[in-house]
Amino acid sequence: MGRKRIMYVKEREIPTQEALKNAISLLNNLSKKERKDLENIKNILSPILEKYEAIDLEAREIKIPIAIFINELTILETIVKYLKEEENLSLRNISILLKRDERNIWHTYDNVNKKRPNRLKSEISEIFIPVSIFENRKLSAFENLVSYLKTDLGLRFSEIATLLGRDARTIWTIWSRARKKNAK
Repeated sequence: MGRKRIMYVKEREIPTQEALKNAISLLNNLSKKERKDLENIKNILSPILEKYEAIDLEAREIKIPIAIFINELTILETIVKYLKEEENLSLRNISILLKRDERNIWHTYDNVNKKRPNRLKSEISEIFIPVSIFENRKLSAFENLVSYLKTDLGLRFSEIATLLGRDARTIWTIWSRARKKNAK
């Protein structure tokens, strides 16, 4: 039996309006040198905070908009890029969330940045995919996604194909493979 990782929820205080006004006033009164120093302190502390303040990723269900899945990237590349750049998760936390090896996640993120260095386009989306569906290691990320859209949301193959920018026959093949793997 493996040990369970204990993770803590990062508590965030909601500042009052007066506290926000005071903070804005304080920031406005800083000189350029003080702002630069503040930025340097932030850059130094960020990795330390990330390392020592593990976030309980299961405390909130992260949902990914379906509109970000584009044909030029694999499903896993899209997920990793979204979680890293839009949700500001570390590669370690992404690997824990997706139940994949951290080196695999690092390699995926490195590849996707070579393919597409700019951010994913955030379009308005009506369908959001819970990240938890990608925990099933028996299936690939693409198989998990298609299986969720077909089984849980009841979408037709042609609808899934349109949403993902893929051919309907490809979607059917992926779904068929996922069904066979789940049957074993």
